[in-house]
Amino acid sequence: MTMIKNITLSICILSLVYVVLTVLTPDRYKQKMRYVVSLLTALTIAAAVLGTDISLPKDFIKSYGDLNGYVNADDMVINQLERNLEEHILSILNENDLPIEKISVKANIDSESCIFISKISLTVSGERDVYEQRIKKTVKERIGDISLDLHFSEEADES
Repeated sequence: MTMIKNITLSICILSLVYVVLTVLTPDRYKQKMRYVVSLLTALTIAAAVLGTDISLPKDFIKSYGDLNGYVNADDMVINQLERNLEEHILSILNENDLPIEKISVKANIDSESCIFISKISLTVSGERDVYEQRIKKTVKERIGDISLDLHFSEEADES
């Protein structure tokens, strides 16, 4: 009788876990999640039938090292986002025949966890008179109203 009780309890708990995971899992992982839950169900039923316990070794978590590296996850995300934005914005500016030598994008996460571009710094190989308005117009139309920090290499050579 205890075995049937354990099997029933295991199936109920796994069913609840499965429902929660199904709701939280993106569509592209639902099939994989079904396989994992099926495997866990089979292992749990087998453990109940055999009267054994399924558990992880005590130092299993310790073997994966220190998890403090994830404290700066926001910084890692922002750095990767800034690199991707730099490539994307550079391609937009190159499509418009703007001679950009160097680009730097500064992105931030606000208190509501929204990511936004706070500043774009550009070094342009050309004269301010020729490219400044075109760059500002392109950025405003294609990206948005963002703070621009423009440096022109032609002006630096003349000084």
